[in-house]
Amino acid sequence: ALIAADRHQLEQREEALRAVAESLLQQSASKSYPVPTIRFIEGSKIESFLKQETPKWLRALENLPEPVWVGFQDSTFASMHQKWIDWQWKIAPKSVSLNMLTNQSDIEKRLAGKYPKRSMRYAKNLGGFTASTWIVEEFVVVINTRIKPYYAYEIHDALLADNMRKLFKELWDKS
Repeated sequence: ALIAADRHQLEQREEALRAVAESLLQQSASKSYPVPTIRFIEGSKIESFLKQETPKWLRALENLPEPVWVGFQDSTFASMHQKWIDWQWKIAPKSVSLNMLTNQSDIEKRLAGKYPKRSMRYAKNLGGFTASTWIVEEFVVVINTRIKPYYAYEIHDALLADNMRKLFKELWDKS
């Protein structure tokens, strides 16, 4: 009985040590590779979400050697959120510019040249974009303004954003 009690006590200690080791392993992994976070935004809250998060995104861009907001934009976004576009350029630091591939549209023709640091190119061989996808430093923002219900989501993931930025640069250079 004494040996069985010692064995049981030893098994409990081993289990506790395994749990501590697993916890330490997860903590060190999360410091090296932060776990991505995702936020979902309902359509009725997109405008307030944009106003709330834009300053954060602009500050994040300033960390880059080339502070460029890049991505793909469905032209319905510009039609629905032109007030936000105007506001965003009022608060954007002079160092920040924007490069987007977009659909050919009347709204983009009207906005062309209005903001010198806003560079839009038509995505000739990619077909029309059905959502806007922005890469803003370590954030990827997707906004659906084409099909109801409208929605947006923000992914905070430096690895995904870095890969998306590289893909965008390749497409931008070829457009």
